Amino acid sequence: MKKLIPAFLAVLLFASYQDLCKKLPKKVLNLKAIEKCSGMNVIINANTSSQAEIVYVYKNKRIEAIVVQGTFAIQYLPLISQNISITTESSKIYTDKINDKKAFITRDLYTNEEQIVIVVDQKIPKLIIIHSKNLNEKEAKKAAKEISIKF
Repeated sequence: MKKLIPAFLAVLLFASYQDLCKKLPKKVLNLKAIEKCSGMNVIINANTSSQAEIVYVYKNKRIEAIVVQGTFAIQYLPLISQNISITTESSKIYTDKINDKKAFITRDLYTNEEQIVIVVDQKIPKLIIIHSKNLNEKEAKKAAKEISIKF
């Protein structure tokens, strides 16, 4: 019984993927969601996680937005907490702020793909992962701002 109480409290603190989906916008920049938001809720012993994802498309531009909360988000926190700046001829990797939240950004300079990971909450670990294709850096950051402001 003692193990059930912490597990029950952990479940109360976390939003379900359905709740996370409600916060994700239907449109980002001029890209529209092409499918319904989907996700999963996971409880393993006292560890609780939820993940919601949605895809936005306009012509050749694509954004995949994933909101991760709980145990699944913890793995990213040590990396994002560092100040990083790495530039090679093929990529840029750096930390930045988006809506006053810490972000870890990787950009492939050849394929024009970018991944932005934004820490929304460290206490109840929650982050947003945005993978963009065929958006320039400015557009990708603007999309990240539009999505993360909802959280």
